[in-house]
Amino acid sequence: MKKHLILGSLFLSGIISLTGCDPFLDVEPDSRTNIDTPQKVKELLVSGYPQIGTMPLFEHRTDNVQDNGPRYASGSSFIQRNYFWQGVDEQVNESTANLWQSSYQAISVANKALQSIEDMGTPKELLPYKGEALMIRAYNHFVLANAFCQAYSPSTADKHLGIPYMTELEETINTSYDRGTLAETYAGIEKDLLEGLPLIDDAAYRIPAYHFNKRASNAFAAKFFLYEEKWKESIKYADVALGDNPVPLLYNYKAITDKVGSDLASWPVVFSSHDNPANFLITPLITGFLHEIYGAPRYGHADAISSKETVSSPGGPWGGVLPVFAPQLLGNSQNQYLVKYFPMTEYLDRIAGTGYFHTIYIPFNGDETLLFRAEAKVMDKQYEAAAADLSMWHIAFGAPQKTYSVKEITDFYRRSVNAGSPVTKPLNPKFVLEDETQTLMIQAVLHARRIETLENGQRWEDIKRYGIEITHNVVNGQPMTLTVDDPRRAIPIPILNVAAGVEQNPTK
Repeated sequence: MKKHLILGSLFLSGIISLTGCDPFLDVEPDSRTNIDTPQKVKELLVSGYPQIGTMPLFEHRTDNVQDNGPRYASGSSFIQRNYFWQGVDEQVNESTANLWQSSYQAISVANKALQSIEDMGTPKELLPYKGEALMIRAYNHFVLANAFCQAYSPSTADKHLGIPYMTELEETINTSYDRGTLAETYAGIEKDLLEGLPLIDDAAYRIPAYHFNKRASNAFAAKFFLYEEKWKESIKYADVALGDNPVPLLYNYKAITDKVGSDLASWPVVFSSHDNPANFLITPLITGFLHEIYGAPRYGHADAISSKETVSSPGGPWGGVLPVFAPQLLGNSQNQYLVKYFPMTEYLDRIAGTGYFHTIYIPFNGDETLLFRAEAKVMDKQYEAAAADLSMWHIAFGAPQKTYSVKEITDFYRRSVNAGSPVTKPLNPKFVLEDETQTLMIQAVLHARRIETLENGQRWEDIKRYGIEITHNVVNGQPMTLTVDDPRRAIPIPILNVAAGVEQNPTK
């Protein structure tokens, strides 16, 4: 597959304005900047972590929200279009065009670093940064694939479109953008990941949590191989990320609550601190999305969903509502939200009151990695080990200190299925769930993951991977259903990118 740079040498421009940017090269790249010392490589890679993420794009596409009616503020068309599973090209920071731009800019940074390291003869002191660059390149392609492609399956990946996999810097203007297949995209990610992972060295960084350190890199590998349906590989890398005792690497919500007390504004600061051992990788996102949804509850995480399906739903055999959410669950019956993702303001001019909203995003953490492992163990039929991981996760969230058996877990979720509880939903993955035990244990994992990933958008990826059919209500209109093989599960390619030669996703 021919490789093409999608946006040119934007890494040379330093800080750029993402809103309204043309995501394609319209001038010859400026090749005058030389990255010719280890220090320059190190500094360059700091800009390899994109500031636009999928969190705001994905959340309103899931079953975590409902239409509360026109008497409530609806927010921007960005939220509405996501709720209706449409493309989002308007000029907002969170647009698909800016996600595409930001991710390919990060990939461009990685490629420049790799080229510079090679030009310097790949000295030993630069090997950790070569590893980081490869992880950055793999991760950003993975992010793009999760947004703009269908869910990966070995049985269909060679039939579905991928995204252009960029491994080299483009020196001239080029308008040919071959997406290749999803199988080719995943092959590129796996190659970069496996090459980069052994090179990672935490000693290279003053604060490892701001970089692809060992835990973050292994957690990424665990997630990638889980999505690639290589269960044993996923378990192997999750084991490395979590170590012999995962408990200290899980969020201690009680300790956070005790520390911040009634000062809820301190919640996200303490939660997302690099001193928190649960945070494997920390990245900032420029987004007004969180601020907007708190004041625009038309499409919200309503009590009807919260009490039956997510944070306030029956917590499996571990008992009722998980108590850690009580201090940080704010809002009202139309729109409940977690304070751990509360937006923060970064002022450009405090006197003038100008600046922008941002939040701290944690792509990889101990809790979610534990659930990656639990899911992989279920698929590998290590049911009791999966039950132990699920129990560990619930205990960290305030459930009773007990490891529940596979029978106790499956009994609860069987009752939920039989009662038609929305805690469980029919699963239609491309891979085979071989029996009832495996299916019910996956229901338990997905329930926990839905709670764990609330508001960070990752529920959308589970909906895609497991072929979960969801329905969005429309007040004064007909409900909409996202069917199992609905083409809208792959978000449309931004219009400007299509105009530049990138093939659009099928609509049928």
